[in-house]
Amino acid sequence: VSNIIFNTAGANERMRIDSNGNVGIGTSSPLADLTVATSMSSSRTSRLYLDVDGNNINGGGGEIIFSTSATSGTLTNLNAKITGTRVAGDGGDSELGFWTTLVSDNVASQQRMVITKEGNVGIGTNNPSDLLTVDGNLSIFGNKIYNGSAANSAGVSFPSSTTRIDGYNGITFHSSTTTVGSQSERMRIDNAGNVLFGTTDIPNGTSVYGSAFLSTSNERMALVQASDTTSLATMQTYYNPNGAVGTIKTTGSATQFNTSSDYRLKKDLKDFNGLDKVSKIPVYDFKWKVDDSRSYGVMAHELQEVLPDAVSGEKDGEEMQGVDYSKIVPLLIKSIQELEAKVKELESK
Repeated sequence: VSNIIFNTAGANERMRIDSNGNVGIGTSSPLADLTVATSMSSSRTSRLYLDVDGNNINGGGGEIIFSTSATSGTLTNLNAKITGTRVAGDGGDSELGFWTTLVSDNVASQQRMVITKEGNVGIGTNNPSDLLTVDGNLSIFGNKIYNGSAANSAGVSFPSSTTRIDGYNGITFHSSTTTVGSQSERMRIDNAGNVLFGTTDIPNGTSVYGSAFLSTSNERMALVQASDTTSLATMQTYYNPNGAVGTIKTTGSATQFNTSSDYRLKKDLKDFNGLDKVSKIPVYDFKWKVDDSRSYGVMAHELQEVLPDAVSGEKDGEEMQGVDYSKIVPLLIKSIQELEAKVKELESK
């Protein structure tokens, strides 16, 4: 006999064992060791029901173990176990847990994921507090995280790590170093696309402080910073391998743009003729080609011949040259000093 077929009244086939040893329930063409099939038009909602401890369908529990065994080489035996209790109509607790066991390493079964009676899913934790709680690192490959259809729907939380993302009217980033639930907000992207640091609103210097990149109508992000003090406060610091080389600071009424100038950074101090250098710098009244607006200034390559450190780039290079006019100020100060000395000399005669 090539097939063993089990029929019920009316010659309806219910199960068969085919010539390959495959068992089919609800199908005459089993594709694996056990194939269970239910017609889509059937009133049955389950294709396979396993009542592990022998109780009726309103109770039960225990575990279902799927095991693969290594027969050669260095393959590792791996057991996957699903445990759960199904209670219907009596208001009892219900939970579904997923476990793994490394048999070859003699490691006890460890729960990897749980679905609680509230419907919360926990990965790396047995007590998820949200719809999805992950205790550990989470890698997401994709470019979007959806928080549901409601504007104030819950976000995704990582209660045992140092970062939390809450999805409400934007995305907020929190940090925590000790107790779960005591996170402090560190950064926020609001629903207008503004990126806020150390603040929950746009800094204005009167009631809201911190830093923000504001999304403007000109397709750009404008940096806004506000200090909570009228005393001298550092807003930005610039570094290179030699250390701090510049700062931007605010006072009670102004902004300082500072570059390194400490005497401890300088040596080989020499005098120079400021008036002579200034007189060698051609200055023009000119038009900008881009919009025909008029201005006063120098040609970068001509200034470079007199004051090289005030000019960036090379003449006719791929990048347009630029000028730091603040570098000319020391020459102007020296020139004024020299002129004052000459005036005093003439007045004394």
